[in-house]
Amino acid sequence: KKKKQQKKKQNQNVVLEKAVEGQVEGSAKNEEDIDQILQELNIAQGATQVQPSSSANIKPAFLPTGPLFQIDNRCLKPEMELRKIFGNQVVEEEEARAEAEQRRRLPRNARLPQLRKGILVNPKMHWPRPEGGLSMEHLGSNKFQYSYSASYTAVQELFEQYQQGFDPNNIVHLLHQSPYHLDSLLTLHDLYRATNEHSTAEDMLERCLFALETAWHP
Repeated sequence: KKKKQQKKKQNQNVVLEKAVEGQVEGSAKNEEDIDQILQELNIAQGATQVQPSSSANIKPAFLPTGPLFQIDNRCLKPEMELRKIFGNQVVEEEEARAEAEQRRRLPRNARLPQLRKGILVNPKMHWPRPEGGLSMEHLGSNKFQYSYSASYTAVQELFEQYQQGFDPNNIVHLLHQSPYHLDSLLTLHDLYRATNEHSTAEDMLERCLFALETAWHP
């Protein structure tokens, strides 16, 4: 019985020794495989490296010719976008129709002011000439600020009084007297937009932009 136990222990030891030898051989083999893969990768990387040449100094085909933040004034007008979407013919026909409608509303033999076209908005023929009161002053270091004359300030104070009365008719009357008062134009724009009079609301907003543009610093 003792001989059998000793023989069994010897067999177990032999099995353990073979297992350890197998693990050692396997790990060594894995290390050899890893080393071989790394060597192949180094060869591949070396083969794919691009050698510097004089072609690196070749200039690109496209180089910006203007300032980085340059703005094309034509892109500021919505008419350009409408022409891209609907075509020139459709836009020109609509402009002719709108001009005919404006002429129909004007009184006969009315003397129309010759207003200079703007960058943001083209003035409509029934718009009056800007009366002034709004200007822009240069503060230095590329800083500008809108300034108001005494007459414009008086109109602004009157507008604030009318605004407390919650009567839009007073704002309309004030706008007839001062057709380019900014707060009156914006107030009526919101009013007409709320009542779905989008054409008139757009006219108020465009006139406001035109007033701001005419006051730009030269």
